[in-house]
Amino acid sequence: MALPKVLRNRTTREVLAAFTVYPEKSEKEIASLLSIPRSTLTATKQRLLKAGLYQKRYLPIYPRLPLEHMAVVYSDFNPAVSAEERIENTKRSVEVFEEIVLSIGETHRGLSVSFSTDYTTLSEIYDIRMKVLAKLNLLEIEQPWQVVFPLRRSMIFRFFNFGPLLSREFPDIFSSDEMRRLDTLFRVDKGVAQTCEEELALNRREREILYGLVKYPNYTLSQLSDVLGYSRPTVAKVRGRLIEEGYVHPYIIPNAPGIGFNILTLYHIRINPKKPLDERWGVLEGALDEGTVFMAAKPFEAIVLGVYRNYSEFNRSKSRLNRYLKSEDLIVKVPDVRNHSLLETIWIKYFVFHEILPKALRISTN
Repeated sequence: MALPKVLRNRTTREVLAAFTVYPEKSEKEIASLLSIPRSTLTATKQRLLKAGLYQKRYLPIYPRLPLEHMAVVYSDFNPAVSAEERIENTKRSVEVFEEIVLSIGETHRGLSVSFSTDYTTLSEIYDIRMKVLAKLNLLEIEQPWQVVFPLRRSMIFRFFNFGPLLSREFPDIFSSDEMRRLDTLFRVDKGVAQTCEEELALNRREREILYGLVKYPNYTLSQLSDVLGYSRPTVAKVRGRLIEEGYVHPYIIPNAPGIGFNILTLYHIRINPKKPLDERWGVLEGALDEGTVFMAAKPFEAIVLGVYRNYSEFNRSKSRLNRYLKSEDLIVKVPDVRNHSLLETIWIKYFVFHEILPKALRISTN
């Protein structure tokens, strides 16, 4: 698939990469970084937005919040039932759960990512999913896989960070460290990671503003002030503190198929039981490449998501990953691999970060 017309200009691609690598910077700062007039940057931004090539988010740093688990669920289905029919059934019973932040489906596969305050809720969602899929006769191959990551016993190396992917074309602008700078957001020190039993060090006003930022990422300070009932200076001050102390961060989510990436690949890695990761977390850094947008691990398992333009890119990345895992004695068998066509995928939930927050922050949204 060729690049959309708007991205055939190098400056436009540089702007999208810079927004993704430095989502917290102002337009003036980005224009200075790229050595272009601010008017050019503003016009380019409007073209990208008009084409629907990225969305702005405020990403909650979930390990800093009273959440216990992250779960990745992936499934293979009997393709006799259409994706549309399956999704119509699961929408009413599974995706209604606020724990699910991302859910995609196509004819023969599905994938979701969830965060939860407790394991019981994750089990309930899984059981309901099983019942719905069994009723539709979709489970002739195998049951859905659910990999649960206890946040205080796991490491999230990259959380849907597209910065390395989009900036790799411009090593003259972005250093390797800059490309990966947002990887550190979720690597919260285990002593700082929150448990549901601990009291969150945010007052009610700060919690409500955190929720407002995540739910309304495109609102101006004045609009947030009107919705939340706090003064504009208060919203600005609290937003600054929440970002500085690592509770939330601006984020850019590119439209992957819209910018020419057609394949989403899941790798499920079983770690060599003789060499658990909690004794050597750093070794998994080498498994990351520019195409990796997500990687989470616990001592004996890891999930990696990669995004690629075509099967040649996918095959190179898969081969490199397998070679690295074997060279470091991380695996005893090659990872399970599931490919999704992003051109055929239906997005049931598209990075819906705010729904779980009222439960986690113990606030009312009425």
